[in-house]
Amino acid sequence: VTVPQGLTLTISPGTTVEFPAELDDQSSGADISRSELVVQGSLAAIGTISAPITFTSSALIPAKNDWVGIRVLGRGTANLEYATIEYAANGIDYSLNSGMGDMSVTNCLIRQLSGIGIKTTVSNTNTVFNGTFIGNEITATNGNGMYFYTHTNGRSELEISGNSIHNVSDYGLHIYGNNYAQTNAKIKNNELYSTSTGLYLYNLTYARSTELNIADNRIHDNA
Repeated sequence: VTVPQGLTLTISPGTTVEFPAELDDQSSGADISRSELVVQGSLAAIGTISAPITFTSSALIPAKNDWVGIRVLGRGTANLEYATIEYAANGIDYSLNSGMGDMSVTNCLIRQLSGIGIKTTVSNTNTVFNGTFIGNEITATNGNGMYFYTHTNGRSELEISGNSIHNVSDYGLHIYGNNYAQTNAKIKNNELYSTSTGLYLYNLTYARSTELNIADNRIHDNA
């Protein structure tokens, strides 16, 4: 399923979106054998506490990697609140290589993945990404809980607060800048446990962070 540039897909509270397990009838995208939601326009998936939105596998006995996940490409935008993403490869995979982009993920549950919970890749001069990630739970992933990669003069502005990331096989929260990139982040009130490394921040090859505000996090019981 693709949301074209200039269009918005709005999903109502209480909706369950099922993706065919290990099947892509279009034989396209990141994995020609698995379905995915590709957002080149906008995705608005705003659930409520009593009526969350669910993105899941159609299998009677679902498993990790049944479907690819949600991919946001180009200048696509995504706003998710009170949504569950499960049994995919990656939960949300965001890629921006020109212009301005933004994504907000709040009060969501992301679980049972073969890859990464939330992943962003930002690159190139005058490319700026604004990401807000508040109050989410990410668990049971084979990769990182959250992974933010900025490179080649790109810039990321991140607010990461009130999240619980646990029982993931790799880093809980991984922020990586490379090749003159800039990554600024507010990292507050998160709990990171039962991961390989709770929090890992790394700037390489003249990458920099002009603002890092790391406060009141609980990082414990990691490998």
